[in-house]
Amino acid sequence: LFLSNPWIYEKMEEIMVQVMELKAPDAWLFPSLWISDALSLGKYHTGSNVLVWKAFQGLSLIARNVLGDEMKAKDIKILHRVFSLILKNI
Repeated sequence: LFLSNPWIYEKMEEIMVQVMELKAPDAWLFPSLWISDALSLGKYHTGSNVLVWKAFQGLSLIARNVLGDEMKAKDIKILHRVFSLILKNI
């Protein structure tokens, strides 16, 4: 799928760049105003941040295992590791 439709992965990367722009300046977390059906109570919604973490992980796996792009996989994996450490503390 990704090899025959490279635009899909490119679009995923664009979305992750946009997500990174939302990162809190003082923490490796992403503020949430809304969750699926209500206001988020607090500055950071754990479930929403777990979804960002899983997206980093998935992009890294696709870059390495499907596209064979080890450098891209390593860059994303660094973000994934940092973020997973933060999630352990919220």
